[in-house]
Amino acid sequence: MIQYILRRLLGAVPTLLLVSVVVFLLAHLAPGDPVVRMLGGFATSAEIEKARSEMGFDRPLAVQYVAWLERAVQGDLGRSINSNLPVIEMIADRLPRTASLAVIALAVSIALGVPLGILAAVRQNTIWDQAAMCVSLIGLSIPDFVAGLLLVILFSVELRLLPSIGYSPLNEGLWPWMSHLILPAVSLGILMAAVTARMTRSSMLDVMRQDYVLTARSKGLGEVKVVGLHVLKSAMIPIITVIGINCGAVFRGAVVIETLFAIPGIGRLMISGIEFRDYPVIQGVLLVVVTLYVLINLAVDLLYAWLDPRIRYA
Repeated sequence: MIQYILRRLLGAVPTLLLVSVVVFLLAHLAPGDPVVRMLGGFATSAEIEKARSEMGFDRPLAVQYVAWLERAVQGDLGRSINSNLPVIEMIADRLPRTASLAVIALAVSIALGVPLGILAAVRQNTIWDQAAMCVSLIGLSIPDFVAGLLLVILFSVELRLLPSIGYSPLNEGLWPWMSHLILPAVSLGILMAAVTARMTRSSMLDVMRQDYVLTARSKGLGEVKVVGLHVLKSAMIPIITVIGINCGAVFRGAVVIETLFAIPGIGRLMISGIEFRDYPVIQGVLLVVVTLYVLINLAVDLLYAWLDPRIRYA
């Protein structure tokens, strides 16, 4: 197992290198000049060229990339062009907020999606199955930002039960922290719950047709035990795979949801970086998110062996 983990981590290095190249080029080839944005429209050409030289933007892109990568490997993601703060500190300050949103959103997706999929599979071709799939279809059809706006109108404007914007740290109290994250987390979790429900139903139906499940039923084992002990555990590998993919969807959706709910996380940091053409911020955020996603995929692979003893890592 240890050797497998080490091989996977080493195998992720080429992926991260390729991603770093794409991230670097996308940031630098995007329209706009960060130096002009920083100095303002009244800066002279001489001032702009001087600032560009001081920041190293006058060097070839290949040279800039190698210098940036060398610093990134050492944990130095540079300094923000807009605020002059270290990018790694900005990310470290905002990442817990996005992580809190991601964990709650994933919990919502699992709590809604898995039971809905189980119900649809156990009651296949009944009104329960049709109702569950209809709910999941609605969840797939509603964009997360639209769901967020509808939730704000209902729970914040009409019922006045939950705050619509802002973020409260956990050290200020559990309920203030949770109350500010419920609406954005549900907004993100609805789409993921719909995908999880459909995969749960499909995976469970495949397992329920297996001979050992029919044998368990023929021996008089209760339906709850058959589903809980035999079907669900065997069907979990595709479900875990979808949940791992949803982790990437959380970070993607956080860009919109954090802006909508004014949560100062890495999603809003990315938007700010794009707005000000802040290359170090854009590159740093994308690199951290991709690295986290690679580690999450590794964790998902390791869960396979625990769920299915037939899987072995040589």
